Amino acid sequence: IYPRRHERLALRIMERGLLVSEFPLGTRVHPRYFPQRNRIVTGLSLGTLVVEAASKSGSLISAHLAMEQSREVFAVPGSIFSSQTSGCHQLIKDGAKLTSSIEDIIDELPGCELTVDCKAQPKLSPGEDSVMQHMSASPVTTDELFELTDIPISELTVLLVDLEIKDFVLKAPSGYVLSKPNY
Repeated sequence: IYPRRHERLALRIMERGLLVSEFPLGTRVHPRYFPQRNRIVTGLSLGTLVVEAASKSGSLISAHLAMEQSREVFAVPGSIFSSQTSGCHQLIKDGAKLTSSIEDIIDELPGCELTVDCKAQPKLSPGEDSVMQHMSASPVTTDELFELTDIPISELTVLLVDLEIKDFVLKAPSGYVLSKPNY
């Protein structure tokens, strides 16, 4: 299971669903296996959404695999000045659907509909909500959040741990990132 933090999720999936792999149990993680794994993921999916990708991104490998498998590919455009979105722009040029909302995806996939279970969403405190207003897919450091929110560091670190437990943010090597794209 990779990344290792998804082990609990994998166990939950196995209780109610199916894990698929071409590799024997216990196979060590190696980057050269990712395209092979992603070929299965894209083949089992109706579509692939690329939110951010540099021109030499692993996400582009997955997107091209999906295209080869006649699956829908969606790409979110970004700033033309950012190297982190150049891959998305190239995908759009190559035929991926320009995507700016979930409705863009639902409109393209027959039989798909948006269902939201509001009861499943944990309630956020005012402090957590303030932190979430500054979260994105790009890492944000605790110091940056302090400057943006004026929440004392001691309180901010508690809020970040609570948001991690609620699965709203993830701790990345260079800060915190949004883990729920629909926040």
